This record gives sequence, C-alpha cells and structure tokens, in this order.
Amino acid sequence: PRSTASNHVEEYDGTSWSEQTNMSTARWRGAASGIQTSAAYFGGTEPSASNKTEEYDGSSWTAGGNLGATSYFQGSATNTPGSGSALNFTGYGPGPSLTSLTEGYDGTAWSTRPGVGTARESLGGAGTSTSALAYGGRNPSYLANTEEFTPETTSGNTVDITTAE
Repeated sequence: PRSTASNHVEEYDGTSWSEQTNMSTARWRGAASGIQTSAAYFGGTEPSASNKTEEYDGSSWTAGGNLGATSYFQGSATNTPGSGSALNFTGYGPGPSLTSLTEGYDGTAWSTRPGVGTARESLGGAGTSTSALAYGGRNPSYLANTEEFTPETTSGNTVDITTAE
C-alpha cells in the first residue's frame, strides 16, 4: 500500500536491479541524495514525521546527523559525488505545515541555509548543495515555478523609492 513505510533498498547497475542492505529505519515520503557509494536518505515519515538521516557507503547504512526539523514531501540536491553533502528544502515541517526551510548537510551535521521563496510539497530538486533548483510542487495547487538556490541567496524587502526635491 502507498502508506506503508519501507527500509528496502535496491541498486541499478545499468542493466538490472539487485537487492542491497536495507536501511535501519523503515520510512517513506523522505528525500535522498548522492551516488551508489556515498548516499543519504533523510526526513520522511515512519509513520510520524522524522528528522533522521541515514548514510550509505555502497554496502551498509549508518546513522547520520539529524535534520534540525522534521521534514517530508521535500526536495533535495546533492554536492560533488562522494562528498556526503546535501540540501533539503521546503516540504512539510513541524506542525505539520508547509515550510520554506532549507537545510544543508556537510556529511556530519545539518545547518540552516537561505529558505526558498515559495513553501511547497512534492517538489523536484536538482543540482548541488551550492547551486540547486527547486521546481514544481504543490501549495495547495500544482505550481509551475522554479527557484534557483545559491549559498548567497537572501530574502529581500520591497521598498518604495521616492525622489526628494
């Protein structure tokens, strides 16, 4: 069933799928990043919202640093393959409510990054932890927008400018 969490893992070698070591915690609706020899799975539900991270080295899973907040139906991006870093953005956070929160992972711990402009769920993510895209998703209807993330991204304030005489 769609609402059943799983810890089942398979790898694809370009031709076929093969069973691999399962994650230690069964979850669903989380996000992942990385490659077959250096990956992470984070957030999701088990059945309640989770802030857990598990790291995969190509043969086994180990506990990683916890997200700062629970997160599910979120987007993600990864850094240079094998570096262990990742981005986790938007989705549902504590509450549960949609959040614009973005967190970055350095392979050990998560920390806050500049948030996305539009909080949404079920979005796509691509790129690296220093240059990523957040696209699509739902809030509450489906969106067609794309946002670009860089570490220097900040929220701006709208200001009225008048000419002094």
